[in-house]
Amino acid sequence: LLCDGPATSEGFFYEAFLEEGRTLSPEDVRVLQAETDRIIQARQPFERMVVSRDVARKIFAYNRFKHAILDALPEKDTITLYRCGNLIDLCRGPHVVNTGVLKWIRLRHASGAFLAGDSSCASLQRVYGISFPTREHLEQYERKRSEMAKRDHRIIGKNQGLFMIHKASPGNVFFLPHGTRIYNRLIDFLRHEYRKRGYDEVVTPLLFDKSLWERSCH
Repeated sequence: LLCDGPATSEGFFYEAFLEEGRTLSPEDVRVLQAETDRIIQARQPFERMVVSRDVARKIFAYNRFKHAILDALPEKDTITLYRCGNLIDLCRGPHVVNTGVLKWIRLRHASGAFLAGDSSCASLQRVYGISFPTREHLEQYERKRSEMAKRDHRIIGKNQGLFMIHKASPGNVFFLPHGTRIYNRLIDFLRHEYRKRGYDEVVTPLLFDKSLWERSCH
């Protein structure tokens, strides 16, 4: 079931609910990229449709996520849909004339997400993408991402023997000897800066009751 798909400052994403807890793999993203390229080549037109809220509810009767989006829209808002090929979706618009205008699109990766960032909602799969007006802009973007990947701290940390990750504590770092030396130097620097600015140091527990995190929304 399709959910929401806004533009962002770094491209766009679209979220979908997959049955039985299925997740998207890198191979799935490659398949979606091939289908995206096919749709672009087909130059499918975008058709804007203005409908009543009741008509929109009937069109999306099968999709509880679209109903939630409709419920969140102010009553005074005009409900607009866009048709592209065999897809009809909720969207404020405006859109380009047809898919052929969007020649240089790259789907970057997929990840898990929650609807509206609410962890009490169903788990969704989110596909990230970005588009460019020319091939040159796309190639420049991909070169930049390639250089950034070489500087990934996870790769550098492993190659230089600074730290490791262990399944006994997923997401946490086990500093190795050389990494520990760097860590201690950084801590010494911070303590020096604290003292220089008149701050005192305190030590707090590592474990807290979960109510603290619920209250602070962390």
